[in-house]
Amino acid sequence: MPFSDEEPGEIKVSVSTLVELAAQVVSQIEGVVGDFNYLLKNIKVVTGGEVLSPNDKVSIEEKEVFINFSLKVDSRKNWKEVAQKVQQEVTHSIREWGFPLRGVNVDISEVEWFLE
Repeated sequence: MPFSDEEPGEIKVSVSTLVELAAQVVSQIEGVVGDFNYLLKNIKVVTGGEVLSPNDKVSIEEKEVFINFSLKVDSRKNWKEVAQKVQQEVTHSIREWGFPLRGVNVDISEVEWFLE
């Protein structure tokens, strides 16, 4: 079938790609604890209230895509500022990449305590 500008078809992105991009961004944020693999395991992509599997694909036309993080943070950092930075940086990076992300939800599930 020939390509048409009027109906070019659909573009989808794999959930695993979105998770990897998000993990890469978050791994650079000061105050987030855990390596890249830890982050990969604690990121979920949600659309329509449903958690998607890594093999699922999401259309770039989807308007209700959220990324949910369950994070471990450094006790010496302000957890609220770390969570807000995660929201801002991930949202910016994924939207700049061309994906219409609706939002980023952050749960602080663990704190790594450092006694001084």
